[in-house]
Amino acid sequence: MVNEGSLFGIVKDGLMKWLKTRHAMFSIVGTFGLMVALAMLFSYQAGAFPAQDPYNVDPAVNGGTGPSNTEYLTETQSGRVNEGQSMDETFDLVGDVIWVMEVALSFTDEAPDRAQRFTNEPDTFEVTVLFPDGESETKSASGTNTNPGTILFNYNWTGDGGIDWTEDGGNAVVVTVTCTEAGNQHPLFNPFGFREVEDTGNDYTLSVYYGFTNYD
Repeated sequence: MVNEGSLFGIVKDGLMKWLKTRHAMFSIVGTFGLMVALAMLFSYQAGAFPAQDPYNVDPAVNGGTGPSNTEYLTETQSGRVNEGQSMDETFDLVGDVIWVMEVALSFTDEAPDRAQRFTNEPDTFEVTVLFPDGESETKSASGTNTNPGTILFNYNWTGDGGIDWTEDGGNAVVVTVTCTEAGNQHPLFNPFGFREVEDTGNDYTLSVYYGFTNYD
């Protein structure tokens, strides 16, 4: 049994009295609530900002990724295709191993004749990227003079140790650009379609950005 006159007994009695006060109860509850809130905040932050995976990086962000000796180049070609026409653009990439690649096509439709209150229908492009090993991918998009069209392909082979096409005869990537539809210009008043202005095709700009290394 604890002697109430002892030092331990005095401290014990004082602590019990303090714990019974409303202020102490609020302090304990408040401290516990703060700890729970901080734990929830840290959990949310961890979910909102996951650890960066160095082998899954968009090549358009921070210059891509790859070994420390990776070099990066951008090759650009421009042209024009008529409606229903296709154009093959060949990019002879340098390097023995390709780590990342971004293929981008951009185009802007011509502005309509505002003086005659014409409106211009959107143009539509289709792009196919063909790799030396026979793999390919196709995408399409539409664009106007106020909302330019963009078609974007992103590739990242860093998780696979890079891609080596040297056994397939080289690094010639063929990009086929097709104008699938060129929207015509339509006036506000157009009886029997006589005043419709035909859109024959469109200009485009095609770029290939990539990171590569060479064998030692």
